[in-house]
Amino acid sequence: MSGDRLGGSSHSEATCKKRDDYLEWPEYFMAVAFLSAQRSKDPNSQVGACIVNAENKIVGIGYNGMPNGCSDDLLPWNRAAESKLDTKYPYVCHAELNAIMNKNSADVKGCTMYVALFPCNECAKLIIQAGIKEVIFISDKYHDSDEATAARVMFDLAGIKFRKFTPKYGKIVIDFDSINTQPSQKPYSQSNGGNNMQTKYIQQDIDGTYWRYLGEGPGIEEHQERILAEAGTLDVEIHKMIHGIS
Repeated sequence: MSGDRLGGSSHSEATCKKRDDYLEWPEYFMAVAFLSAQRSKDPNSQVGACIVNAENKIVGIGYNGMPNGCSDDLLPWNRAAESKLDTKYPYVCHAELNAIMNKNSADVKGCTMYVALFPCNECAKLIIQAGIKEVIFISDKYHDSDEATAARVMFDLAGIKFRKFTPKYGKIVIDFDSINTQPSQKPYSQSNGGNNMQTKYIQQDIDGTYWRYLGEGPGIEEHQERILAEAGTLDVEIHKMIHGIS
C-alpha cells in the first residue's frame, strides 16, 4: 500500500493534524486549582489546590472556605478587626487542607500539590504529615511573613520540594459556547508578507482562535502565527477563506 494513503484518504500538507497547542499537564493541574478557587466565598482571597499522583491523576481538590456545617453567612470574612475572633482567620479552612481532606484515594503520599498561593505554616504541617513530596505554586506574595518563612523551614527539613510555577499562558478561557463551534482546519496558500514563507493551512481552535501555520522547504521549521479574529485584523484573503466568501 502506498505510504501516502491512510484509511482510504490521500495525505497532503492540509491533512488534519492533532492539536499541538493543547494544555500540558502542569498548566492543566494549575488551571484546575484556579478553577476550584472560584467556588470560594471569601471576598478577598480565592485560593484553590489540586493534588496529583505520579500517574498524573487528580486525587484531591480544594478551595478556601468555612468548615462543613458552619454557616458562611454567620462567620466573619473580615481581614482585620479589633478582636481576632471577628476576622476570618480563626475559622477559615485553607485550600490545601480541604484538598487533602477531599482526597479520593487511600492517601496522598508521594503526590504533588498545585496551589495558587505558597502555603502558610499550618498548611505546611498538613502537607508534610500527608506525605506530599512537592508543592508547586504561582504566588509567593507573603514570602517575608513569619508564616511563609516557617513553612519553608519545615519543607526544607522534611525534604519537601517547592517551586514557583511560570505558566506558558497568562490566561486560560473557558467558553461554554465553544462546544457548538465546529473546529476547522482548512488549506490555504499565499506568500506571507515577503518572508518567503507560505501559509500551509488555517486552523480554528474550539475557542475561536485562528492560527496560521507556516512553513516551506527543507531546513525551515514549521511555526505558527496567531491571527486575531476580530474584524479588520485578518488578511482579506484569509478572512474570505475562513468565512467561505468567494
